[in-house]
Formats: sequence, structure tokens, C-alpha cells
Amino acid sequence: MNRPYLFVTSLLMLLPLTFLNKIHITIEESILAGFLLLSSSLSSAFWINPVPKSTIHYYDGIFAKISIILFSIYVLFIKEIDVEFRIAFVILLSIGLFMFYKSNKHSTKKWGSRKHTYYHIIFHIFIIYGSIIAFI
Repeated sequence: MNRPYLFVTSLLMLLPLTFLNKIHITIEESILAGFLLLSSSLSSAFWINPVPKSTIHYYDGIFAKISIILFSIYVLFIKEIDVEFRIAFVILLSIGLFMFYKSNKHSTKKWGSRKHTYYHIIFHIFIIYGSIIAFI
């Protein structure tokens, strides 16, 4: 299993926080930063010792889904950005969700399989890039 890579990509979910404008941070961005910190922490903790259907796995999934919904609402409907960034976000989100679908599909066949973890790593990477758009 590629557990170390999933642990690292979970930690890299904090990378978008470096794009926050610390001088003019909005309440929405503060909330998103908190959810990103929580999601990264839960995901990292899970991938240190990945036990499927464990309590940490459950909360990791719940907060990841909430985070994706909140980031999507913010970028698509609240944040004032150029249309090109919205389109880029939709593309990143779509590919990321497709990678999650593929990861989930393979995890139901064999949890922790090479394809399951491969697609999940790619999912993490696309979510990281999508999250950056919320903070630029």
C-alpha cells in the first residue's frame, strides 16, 4: 500500500493556507482555513494507521465532504474572482471527484489496493490545487 504517499498528500493539504492574504482575511476564508486544517489533520492521522470503517475514518470522510461543499460554495458563489478561476476550479473539482469515485470503486473491490491508493493520491492533489483558488 502507498500509505506514506497518502500521509504526505494529506499534509500537503495545508499548502493552500500559504496563499491566504493575512492582511485582508475574510470570515469565510477563516472558516475554510479551519476546515482545511481539520481535514488535513484527520486525513493525516487516518493514513498513519489506516483502519477502514474506524472512527477516525468516519470523521475524516465527514469533514472532507463538508470541506468540499464549503469550498465549492465559496469559490463558485461568494468569492469575487475572474471567470477563468471559476472554470479552473470546476475542472479541478470535477477531476478530483472523478478520482475519488475511482478510488472508492477500487476500495470496494480491495481496500488498500494499488489502484485504490493511486486514485486517492491523485484525488488529494486535485483537491489541493482547487483549495488554492479559494485563497488567491
